[in-house]
Parts: sequence; structure tokens; C-alpha cells
Amino acid sequence: SDAYEFISILSESVTPENVRSSMITLANSTVDPASPSVFDPLIEILSLDENLNGSVILSIDLSSLDYDPEVEGLIEGLKVNFHPLTIRNVENFDTIKLIQPFLDANFTTENNFVYNNADPERILTVEFGVDIEVAGVVIGDLVNPILRESISTTIEISEVDIEVLLSVAVDPDKLKNVLMGDIFEFDFETELMTLRNEGLNCTLPQTIYPGGFHFPQLQFLVKDSVISTPKTVVNGTLFSEELLGVVDSFLDIFIRAFSKELPNVTQGPVRQLVNQLIADTLLEIGLRECKDFEIPDFSGLPTGRTFNFETSDLSDEIDFFIQNDLLPPGKPLDINNLLRSAEFVTEGI
Repeated sequence: SDAYEFISILSESVTPENVRSSMITLANSTVDPASPSVFDPLIEILSLDENLNGSVILSIDLSSLDYDPEVEGLIEGLKVNFHPLTIRNVENFDTIKLIQPFLDANFTTENNFVYNNADPERILTVEFGVDIEVAGVVIGDLVNPILRESISTTIEISEVDIEVLLSVAVDPDKLKNVLMGDIFEFDFETELMTLRNEGLNCTLPQTIYPGGFHFPQLQFLVKDSVISTPKTVVNGTLFSEELLGVVDSFLDIFIRAFSKELPNVTQGPVRQLVNQLIADTLLEIGLRECKDFEIPDFSGLPTGRTFNFETSDLSDEIDFFIQNDLLPPGKPLDINNLLRSAEFVTEGI
């Protein structure tokens, strides 16, 4: 159908370089509370690592897992704070497939990211950790009132296959009322057409049916054979070296077992969380009153740059185009040659 052909053409226009560039741009951006964006959730979890060739870091806050001693004070002085879960080099995928038509479901596209890298500077690196405090008396230390330990663990994953299905259902009655001016605007500084922020962050999202933007599939496939042995770094006096060796061994067993369940975890609770965040964002956008675009001033008054010939360089640009591109013989746009070609074609009909 025409819709599938359009999606196929759109898919071909998306290149790995474009996606990497977009990731880096988002990672280098900051959330502006005065101008909410549909990309704010991504901006909040992406950042640039200035110490590793500017790689993109995905950071997930795990503070909701912290052990609050005021609420759960079962062990004297125990306090647990989880470090953010970080994944480095998320932009260094090897192959990518985006918004390709998925024939088994309406309004759905198939997407795929594959990481397959042995280069230490490009490999996916996962870091997580925890800070622990406990009263010394709990472990028989009567000298130190509080014992502290900071534990950080790093693993490297050389191969990951991410499979995603994305469903987007747009209300055609709302979409047909969207004007080009709602989506694009002319930047007089760069003299280029650019996406209008209000169109991207308000007008277009409001054309989506309630619940019409979600992920039916979100699965991460990882083999335990491509996961490195965990490397744990500690800083404190709570655990002995022997106990830390046991922790490393336990983590190795746990991570390799968890990798087999990872597709179910990402397809289950992780996908549900992502879909809920999207639904909440679109619900909030649906309550906004989108700002109309401003029609450029064509009056010729001093405020109107386009047709105010005292301030506009439009006439000079037109003259340059005619004198340098249309009239000189041998130019690709030689107007006389084009006319002769048109006359020849007409005679041959």
C-alpha cells in the first residue's frame, strides 16, 4: 500500500550516522522547564562522557531501591544507597534497522540495534554499585561507630541484539488540520527550513490517538558467553578481601544467569515502565494549548525583512542567480540550453 511504501522510503533515509548524531545531540542537551519537549525523558538519561572520546552514556536512577533506615531500620545504622546504572558507548552500534514496515500488525514498525564490538573503546560497558553504612557494633567492631563501604562493579558486553516493535496510530482528522507552518519555520540567520519546536513538542503529538504510541515488543538478547567477568572496586573497611572475592564470584554467576532472563525482563516490567512514561507524557501534552505559528511579515515595512528591500538581500541574490547560473553558456542551468532542449522535446511529440 502507499503507507507501507512511504514508511519504507522513510526507513531508507535513516542512517546509522544520523542516529548517532541525534544521540550525541540529545546527550549534549539540557531540559528546559520553560519549553517542555517530547525528548525530555531521553535528555534526562543521556549524557556525554568527556573522559572516553565523548561517548554517550545512558544513566538510570536506582535511588528508588535505596534502603531507608527510618522506615526499614531492622539493622542498627544500616544505610544503603544505590549508584546509578550506567551504560557507556550506547551510540557505537554496528548495524541498525529503523521504522521498517511490520506486515503482521497495523501502525507498527520493526526496529533493530545490534552491538558486536571487541574494541575496548567502543564496547558496551555497564557499571553499577552501592554505598553501604552500618554500625560497627553490628559486626563486633567496638572502635569504629560507623563502617562504610563503596562498591562499584563493571562488566563489558561485546554483543547485544535489541529488537523493538513500535506502534504509532495517528488521528487522520487531526493530522489533516496541521499546516506546514505548524511544523516548519524559516531561520533567517541560517536561511534554512528548520523544525518548529512547538510543532514537534505539541502539535504533532496531539494528533496521536490516546494509547496510540507504545512498544508491543522491547527485548534485549544477550549470550552469557559475551559478558566479561565482573570487575569490582571497593573503598572502605566493612568487607574483607576474602569476602569481596566471594562477592565477585556471586556476581559472575548471577549476571550470567540473569542474561538468560533479560529478554523477559525487558519485555515485561521495563517495557511496561517505558510505555507508561510515554502515555503520561502524551497525556500532559494533550492538555496543552499549542501556540500558533507566526506568519512572516510581508508588508515591506521596516519590521518585514523578506520584502523590505532596504534590509533584505533578496534582490541581490536573485540577480546573482540569474547572472551566474541562468545566463552564462555551459552552466547546468543555462536557460537558453534548457529552452532549446524543451523545443526539441516538443518537436518530437
